[in-house]
Amino acid sequence: MDSRKLLTWAGDIAQLVERTDRTREARGSNPLISRSFYEVEKKRSAFQIVTLPIVEWDSSMKTFSLLATAFVSVLGLAALLPDVLAAPVPLSVESKTKRTSDQNVSKLPAYEAVPCVHVEKTHILRVPVTVNGTVNTYFILDTGAGVNLISKELAEKLGAKKTGGYRGQRMSGQTIPIDMSRIDSLSFGGYTRKDLPMGLWNMKELFENEPAFANIEGIVSLNFFKDCALTVDYQNNQAKVESSDSLAKLVSSGAVVPVKVSNKKKIDTSIMLRMQLPGDQNARCEVDTGSGSLILHTRYMKSLGIDPNSGSVKTNSGKDETGHSYTRYFTKLNAKIHPVDAPTIVHTEPNVQFQKIIYDGLIGDEFLRNFTVTYDLPNSRMIFSKN
Repeated sequence: MDSRKLLTWAGDIAQLVERTDRTREARGSNPLISRSFYEVEKKRSAFQIVTLPIVEWDSSMKTFSLLATAFVSVLGLAALLPDVLAAPVPLSVESKTKRTSDQNVSKLPAYEAVPCVHVEKTHILRVPVTVNGTVNTYFILDTGAGVNLISKELAEKLGAKKTGGYRGQRMSGQTIPIDMSRIDSLSFGGYTRKDLPMGLWNMKELFENEPAFANIEGIVSLNFFKDCALTVDYQNNQAKVESSDSLAKLVSSGAVVPVKVSNKKKIDTSIMLRMQLPGDQNARCEVDTGSGSLILHTRYMKSLGIDPNSGSVKTNSGKDETGHSYTRYFTKLNAKIHPVDAPTIVHTEPNVQFQKIIYDGLIGDEFLRNFTVTYDLPNSRMIFSKN
């Protein structure tokens, strides 16, 4: 894919507002309050964004990049050839070939598990992180974010300046500019990456100043975990980076499913998983913990027997803040879905939203939370273990 979704949380914020506002009589005056699945989903969808490759850099970064490329080409190309030839070949979604050994994770030590909880019973996962070795704070864990994000306020405190730009794109196609910066380091349960590119974002505006999100100062995406294996244990509310030994145990006992990994410009990472749908059809879905329910392109409605005029289908039409018109359909599938390569990893009667999007679909928290899920990007696979 050429682009990926960045943010998608407004619906669960709406649910949070509803819970905290139940004692108030004047519900109708609060535009965030929603009483049904489709109303929650239409608000959540308003913040669904995807990212595109970098299209604007400041002149100094571009000049440095060109000079560095020329230097490596003239003086160092021969020295790089052994590493190039030894690089692992990604395992595509279609490939059934099994690897004889795990790549890139064999030397990883054991790291500690960290709390990984849903914020106020929403689908949004919160984890503790350490920024620049000294700042302990909380980030959202979002596998659909593409790039890592840090709040503009925290970036300012750290002295992290703008270094370039990125073009984001909503799942329905509109683009949004994102300022980029860098931080010295980011640590998660002892696993640390240094000199890390980060997008700058207004977190308070994103979460509409909800108190439950007041301590959230960033988003950690799959890009942070592109060289290791991350496990999210929903039953025990924790997440960890796996060692070689613990990963081997998961592989031997769980359902191993190939995924397609996309790494754009070394800073933007996502994965696509083939999901089996009713009627012997499948959809390439982005795996997105930042999304609540299953989302499918509207072209699947007819083949799945969904009548948009049915009383069981709720419809919402409008315009987002970019002026783009949309129509969304919300219902429940009276069937089972599962990864194409893991027929035992089943979700029954999922809620689903249909909309014209740039993907076949997105698979989110409602499906993932039923399992312990490992994202092993170096080996282009996910591992599902039943809770």
